[in-house]
Amino acid sequence: MATNYSIGATFERKVVHQLLDQGAISVVRAAGSKSYGKGKIDLIALFKDKVWLIQCKRHGLISWKEKEEGLEIGEILSPYAYSILAYYKGGMHFTEFKDFFVKKDVKA
Repeated sequence: MATNYSIGATFERKVVHQLLDQGAISVVRAAGSKSYGKGKIDLIALFKDKVWLIQCKRHGLISWKEKEEGLEIGEILSPYAYSILAYYKGGMHFTEFKDFFVKKDVKA
């Protein structure tokens, strides 16, 4: 039986392959991504002209706290890096935290 960890890790690997297909030079996976400080960063994608700090959520559901932390990281590192949410809804999507709508009833 698949665990939440294995399901999440499988999704992260799919995101890595999608990023490489879309031109990322390198993608680093933070296995277990229990980040210290603000925000959870699952992947770091390096492109020729940008860096993406990515939080992966299979269904795109994030808490208000996660959105606020993602926004803060994006503001601190702008214009050098972008805080991105990767999720799957009928296809793979990559959205900057500042552009993502969060449902109020999502639990952390």
